[in-house]
Amino acid sequence: MSQRKSGYKLMPNDFFATPEWVTLNLLAEEKFDLEIVEPACGQGHIINVLLAQGYDVVGIDIIQHSCVKFCTDFLKISINLNTIICNPPYGKRLKLAQQFVEHALAVTKYDSGKIAMLLPVTFDSGKTRRHLFADCPAWKKKIILTDRIEWANIEKTNESSTDHAWFIWDWSNENVPINTYQTIPKTTNKNKGNNYATPNIAIF
Repeated sequence: MSQRKSGYKLMPNDFFATPEWVTLNLLAEEKFDLEIVEPACGQGHIINVLLAQGYDVVGIDIIQHSCVKFCTDFLKISINLNTIICNPPYGKRLKLAQQFVEHALAVTKYDSGKIAMLLPVTFDSGKTRRHLFADCPAWKKKIILTDRIEWANIEKTNESSTDHAWFIWDWSNENVPINTYQTIPKTTNKNKGNNYATPNIAIF
């Protein structure tokens, strides 16, 4: 779920469904533990791709859908988690997205966990977010998507002008942070969405 103002209508509860190729680009760059939490899972578009790649996923969202294992506010969860992948809600001036990143860092630090967040490509340029990047030992990588996202559930009002990237934090990373680039896989439908089947798992 995320708010995208440029080129798209605003959607209730900031629900903007992530196309399949966006998650596939992430998995082409990064490896994750088999058990993942998706804390703003919406209708399961990211989850379904992860399941198809062999991961177990627990969905969290404030709105109940078939993919939601725990219908709750992620920002109120205090237990330790290992791996988080998410297209978070943005909120006004990206304040809610920043809160999601800050909380994800807090709940993954104990287990030396890993985080992937889909955010505007300029998210790391804000001077008030230095603590998430230059001053954050977990900051690892930005995977810049060279194709603009067409959200799977929304009709465009005009041409989108927003670029996005996957931002990766890893508490076990010891390397210098880097930027990489990914484009749409040639065999992937750019606009393809996903239908979700609920996994029978629970990790907390």
